[in-house]
Amino acid sequence: MKPYPNHWKHGVVRHTVLFAGVLLVMLPHCAWAVVAASDSLFVNYGGINMTVTIPENGSGPEGIADIGPFNPFLPVTGYVTLLEADQTISDILVSYTGSSLQLYSDGCPGFPPDLSGLTQLASIPETGLPQSVGNYFGIGADQIIVASDVPEPATLALLSLGGLALLKRKK
Repeated sequence: MKPYPNHWKHGVVRHTVLFAGVLLVMLPHCAWAVVAASDSLFVNYGGINMTVTIPENGSGPEGIADIGPFNPFLPVTGYVTLLEADQTISDILVSYTGSSLQLYSDGCPGFPPDLSGLTQLASIPETGLPQSVGNYFGIGADQIIVASDVPEPATLALLSLGGLALLKRKK
């Protein structure tokens, strides 16, 4: 004997689909879903403890996160590229002189920046999660953290609903 009648399962599926539809209609009108972070740079070094977030701009260019000046300067200068899944450059974290850091987000004016004379320190895949990169600049790994292509809250909610629907379906 099944623990729940068959019509109960159909009701759950129907309500889940209805709830997802309501979210799709309402979330774009919520303030927290409209301006979602795309890229973030966190630094805890040289007298600075700061996070700069570049907002997502759906139709136009994004921007540049700039943090500095550091005292003392970063021991290593150069740049780190963050790669999309298809290996194209998405974002670039640069320290030209060691006195500051700039995170150039894909599509910002002047992208890609002039990197002549600089050493490429690393090339890492973007994950959407915070990634420690301080070690590439000669300091503690967690003293510089970059997050690229962070999913917006609406996307996270829909992904969660999809995961729940799959779990329900497997049972």
